[in-house]
Amino acid sequence: MQYCLGIKLNQTFAGHAPSDKEWPPMNTEEKQSYYERLARMSRNPGWLQGHLKTLQDLYQEEPELDDTAFQAKFVDILPSHWTVCSLSLDVLNGDLYAVQLRAKEPPFAVKLPLDRASQRPANEAAVASDTVRYLDAVKELRAIIQGSDETITDSANCNHAGEIEAWWNKRKSLDVRLKKLLDTMDNQWFSGFKGLLTGRCQEYKEELVKFQKAMNEITFKTVNVAMATKLKVELSLAFCRVVVRLGRHPSQRDLDDVAYFALSCYEAQNIQMDYTKVDVKKLTEHIRLLITRYHERSVMAGVDSTKNIPNDHVILILDKHLQMFPLESMPVLRPQSVSRLPCLSFLRDRILYTQYHNSKEAYDDFGLTTTSEWTDLTVSKRSAFYVLNPGGDLKDTQKEFEPIFKGVPEWDGVIESMPMELQCKDALQSRDIYMYFGHSAGQAFMRGTTVRQLPNCAVSLLMGCSSGIMEAHGEFDLNGYVLNYMLAGSPAVVANLWDVTDRSIDKLTKYMLHSWGMLKKKSNEAPKSLVQAVSESRNQCKLGYLIGAAPVVYGIPVYLNHTQ
Repeated sequence: MQYCLGIKLNQTFAGHAPSDKEWPPMNTEEKQSYYERLARMSRNPGWLQGHLKTLQDLYQEEPELDDTAFQAKFVDILPSHWTVCSLSLDVLNGDLYAVQLRAKEPPFAVKLPLDRASQRPANEAAVASDTVRYLDAVKELRAIIQGSDETITDSANCNHAGEIEAWWNKRKSLDVRLKKLLDTMDNQWFSGFKGLLTGRCQEYKEELVKFQKAMNEITFKTVNVAMATKLKVELSLAFCRVVVRLGRHPSQRDLDDVAYFALSCYEAQNIQMDYTKVDVKKLTEHIRLLITRYHERSVMAGVDSTKNIPNDHVILILDKHLQMFPLESMPVLRPQSVSRLPCLSFLRDRILYTQYHNSKEAYDDFGLTTTSEWTDLTVSKRSAFYVLNPGGDLKDTQKEFEPIFKGVPEWDGVIESMPMELQCKDALQSRDIYMYFGHSAGQAFMRGTTVRQLPNCAVSLLMGCSSGIMEAHGEFDLNGYVLNYMLAGSPAVVANLWDVTDRSIDKLTKYMLHSWGMLKKKSNEAPKSLVQAVSESRNQCKLGYLIGAAPVVYGIPVYLNHTQ
């Protein structure tokens, strides 16, 4: 990223005017590249140039940050209605590390062994027998995607009613398998800690503090009866918040998970737990009653403790082992507004971009002159560019969208022909929204190096097959074409994790665009972010998982401005 920023800012290693101690460019191509960079820099508005310079300074200081500085630079800048959950996997030991981050709150981190249920006493073995380990999940996901790819290839040979029916039945069975895999990951990998992944809900703070006190008391009592200890371990408010997010009717498996975690907090203090003497069943029943009481008293106080706050949003920071999974479609996340990013630095960049963008009227030669409360990023629905069926073979997609796109006079684009790279480059810089409807993500006419060197980049909808795939190669970080759009600074990129059929993804896309507001006039309905629109569109497909789970959003929530 620092290299890309150097290019955007036209600094030394990116090409620059030679000093009296340096050789000048030696050929025409180098000279042309140099003057192109000068022209680009001169076109950058002051607020954007200031933003890029700020990012460069921040990246340079990252290695030196201590815990306090990290909290200030990465966590406390989060909007109050956002929740970040960072997930990383220790493949060798089978441990999932989850960290929940919220502004003005200390991080809540927990280690979740994927097979933790199987490590419990014998009476829990039946529950643990169906545990899905990481490599098993990877194998199953790859098998599902491979099966889907085979059906897409075979579709051209299905001409008779029986063949078509068999084709659909195979697709439906793959859809069921994917749903089952995600349900299993939700129930087993996260279990009692699903609340880590949920957004901010309405909270009855006074009752939550009472819940915490009662949890501490009942856990201590359970341990004391069995082990006769006087040591009391304080269960944090953050942990208790996660527990009550299990809802009014938590499953027995989730309650067991919570109970054993609470007991493990005592084991971490060198108390040797004899589980033959610990009444875990009684503890789980007490926890169930406490959860029920919290929600009932919240309702009595006029607080809907199971309802999320307005515009709440969850951002997943996934490591290279988890990027392949459509975690957004797990039961706990599917109803929510959820996006993803490869790292916290990219999230910080987009938060700062939004602040600079929203304050550009107050920007002068000395920088930002005013500060303001957080305002979600909005883009103009009239400032759009589209590339529709550039290869000329997606006739159904063209038929679906061509009349719609041509019906909006402010939009511009290319239909049924390959655009020039310069044309798309200009659109990504000058337009607010870039829409691509073709194969893959448009690599055939738009080089990744060209994209990632842009000083700014439009919100991008890349609706082709596997347009959003990110792959790891050995010990190296993830890489994929979509990463270029993130390096260019696109606030949000919609892309597919695997190959999809054109008619099905067209239906999802059309609903998404309508839900977001691109295809309808301004109404009295509450505005929806692009992320919310993607989430709502998943169930509009005949195959809600094989197709509906494929598109994900890399970035942050972006709303439409209907007046510009």
